[in-house]
Amino acid sequence: MRNVTFWVFLLILWIAGASYCYVCEIRNDCGCDEPEYAIPGLIIEDGDFRALDDNNLYYEFGNAVLVVPNCIKRDLKRTVFYLNKEKSRSLVLRGMYDSDENGNATLGLARADSLREFLIDLGADANQISISYKRNNELTFDSENTRSYGAIDFIFSGILNCAVDLPEEDLNALIARLKTTQFIYYESESSILDFTPELHKYISDLSYYLCKFPDSKISIIGHTDSTGEAEMNMQLSIDRANSLKAYLLKKNISEDSIELNGKGPDEPVGDNETEEGRALNRRVEVKLI
Repeated sequence: MRNVTFWVFLLILWIAGASYCYVCEIRNDCGCDEPEYAIPGLIIEDGDFRALDDNNLYYEFGNAVLVVPNCIKRDLKRTVFYLNKEKSRSLVLRGMYDSDENGNATLGLARADSLREFLIDLGADANQISISYKRNNELTFDSENTRSYGAIDFIFSGILNCAVDLPEEDLNALIARLKTTQFIYYESESSILDFTPELHKYISDLSYYLCKFPDSKISIIGHTDSTGEAEMNMQLSIDRANSLKAYLLKKNISEDSIELNGKGPDEPVGDNETEEGRALNRRVEVKLI
């Protein structure tokens, strides 16, 4: 009887070990331990879709090295499945950085891009995911300042499908919006495009319009403030215009539909003697022609 009990006990241990190996090591579907200190939990929401967890992904302090616990990987897989099912939805990953990390827009974008690549590796469609950045001086760090939590926002929006005909009233409203010049602003000395949800919506509308009316054209004009040398500013204005053009080309907008120019600091709309005015001058203008 003792021998039977012993072998039954070993069998139970073997089943438990095999189950752990399959779920945890092969499927990467382990749970997470409770956080040892208060951190912002994972929140991914869009309509009826929810992926919530008390734990969260994190980045190494001051850089873009992404660490995804297994329980969070499970939530990210669900998010990828949702995006693959809902092709009319898009996701903006907004990477954040804290001044205590000596970070800037480049760090925010690098963090967002590392997660974007992670989601693509899980099977997400790259065309549904864009990246953005934001400074956030309220990120949560661990006690040894080695981990940055809460450094990603998940922002969903709609994508217009060119194969679908909008009702005439909606189409006319879309065209009216696009006829208004769009202003896209940049940080000082930067040509990095900040994909805000508003910009993502505008590009979605613009892509739909140019698909429906392929003979139409748009003008992209880059501008700078007056800081720095004139020759460098002229090149920077062209680089800013090209940053938007490059993204539009990825959205299958024909290069023949785009006219590009750079004006440097020659056409200010704000007072270059003030920071507020210089911020208005660091821009790209997009309009239908």
